[in-house]
Amino acid sequence: MRRSGLLCGVLAVALLFFAHLAGAQAPQAPATQPNATPPPPPNTAPSATQNPAAVLRVRVNLVLVPVVVRDAGGRAIGNLRAEDFTLLDNNKPQQIVSFSVEKPSSQLRPVVTAGPSAPASARAFVAPRSFTAIYFDDVHLETENMTRVRAAAQRYLSKVDLTTERIGIFTTTGKIALDFTDDRNKLNETLARLKSEHLPGAGMHDCPSISLAQADAMINQGDTAAAQLATNDAVTQCSVRDLNAAAQMAQQAAQRVLEAGDRESRVSLNALQDAIAHLATTPGERNLLLASSGFLTNEGNATQVRIIDVAIRSRIIISALDARGLYGADLLGDTTERGGQPGLQQQKAKQNAQFDVSVEGVMAQLSQETGGSFYRSSNDLDLGFQRIGGAPEFIYMLGFSPANAKPDGKLHTLKVTVNSREKYSVSARRAYFSAPQNPAGEDAGNREVQEALYTSVESRDLPLEVRIQTVSDGAKARLTVAAHIDLNQMPGKMADNEKHNQLLFAAVVFDRNGKYIDGNSRTIAVRWKDDENADQAARSAAKAYEGNFILAPGDYVVRFVARDSEVQQLFAQTTPVVVH
Repeated sequence: MRRSGLLCGVLAVALLFFAHLAGAQAPQAPATQPNATPPPPPNTAPSATQNPAAVLRVRVNLVLVPVVVRDAGGRAIGNLRAEDFTLLDNNKPQQIVSFSVEKPSSQLRPVVTAGPSAPASARAFVAPRSFTAIYFDDVHLETENMTRVRAAAQRYLSKVDLTTERIGIFTTTGKIALDFTDDRNKLNETLARLKSEHLPGAGMHDCPSISLAQADAMINQGDTAAAQLATNDAVTQCSVRDLNAAAQMAQQAAQRVLEAGDRESRVSLNALQDAIAHLATTPGERNLLLASSGFLTNEGNATQVRIIDVAIRSRIIISALDARGLYGADLLGDTTERGGQPGLQQQKAKQNAQFDVSVEGVMAQLSQETGGSFYRSSNDLDLGFQRIGGAPEFIYMLGFSPANAKPDGKLHTLKVTVNSREKYSVSARRAYFSAPQNPAGEDAGNREVQEALYTSVESRDLPLEVRIQTVSDGAKARLTVAAHIDLNQMPGKMADNEKHNQLLFAAVVFDRNGKYIDGNSRTIAVRWKDDENADQAARSAAKAYEGNFILAPGDYVVRFVARDSEVQQLFAQTTPVVVH
């Protein structure tokens, strides 16, 4: 199977970024670390549109649990507090140590226009605020369903504001893919090329002919009626006279069908993981819309739990649309087959109806546990895309540190309830794997900076001022990012009659569609005397960081993050830049 190159390319360089920041050493003052290898995007970089003041950052063994609470009318509730929730881990109550209410941001940032003659139209560029990956499960979407869902997606995208949102198109097979863009023509051209695909070896006829629903009933559920139906088919379809031989033939056929279905499901989930990892590298709010006809997994829910864990840590909301629309089994069956045996046909129709519900399970789990929506049982796919295309108005992010938890990687079950007499419906994460031990001793500060680089959250915890300047010669431009620190307000630890602190700076440049272009990081040790007689003006604007980037003309987004080691405060700023 051919996998999209745009996913593999980003994921390949991701490991370099983690290795670089994790290996940064703090120099002795006043020396600074020189510009380091540009940090490419990480595999999973959490993003949030939250109220920073409402968040207590706890960085050790923290498990995040997104929760959406709706009233009887289906409206999201946003006025609850941490004490209104009860959280159980393996049926044991847990203390909520971090709490925030997240909602979509509407802030537009000012543009820095660079170049000798900047036209007025350049000032219309704003940094993209959100990134949406539309994932088409072309392996499980049959031709009719693919046609309908493709048309509905085209109508949905015609109304999306691409000024502040970027859209990417991804598929299970990877044969069709388009990285995040604001080019509506490219989006429409890519959608027009979508079609139903089959994995190698799929669609081969077997004898007897057994559906995946029937195979699931026979093998996984031990349904004797389903086995008898398949045996009867072996006699009538395959001309097998001996009933024992017919039963064995039916069992073997069911096993082959089930194995083929498992393979398709694994491919779909693996490709979905790739799309989520790529989406996690975008600098903004992140949503993934999954369009599928559903699929069944027979290897437990471990893969789904891991996908959900990555999505939650990356602040990705997954919503799903069942492209089958309003479906239903023919409970009368086709009495013209098998010598007109309506009883057997009704049994087959019942199996199909049960299977139709069971294949929704993965889509429902992914959407409900990441704070998204699941749209099903309706032929109005236009309304479906409208429903799943918008994130909930309010998402509560609960965090807890498991008490006495062993770092053994085992599965834990979660349950969240609201302490209220009101009839609320609660959608929340239902499981996680305990974190294994980290022998490498990953530094929490480096990890926090890595995560903050690939978000759109603004923070002013540190007294910094970032100045961006560009000098252009027409073909190329030098973009300089400088950070000035106010030592009068900077926190520090007293030692030897001086204040001490250590600062980690990182800057990343993205193009207008959120693609990583370049970046660098630097660590400095700062020492200064807390002297009232010192030059206060000089202390209030001391240059602490400078990074230079050579860029071609175009629209860019500069993301700058700084963190101190003493108080562990964060500064984060995003600035759109137009280079002429």
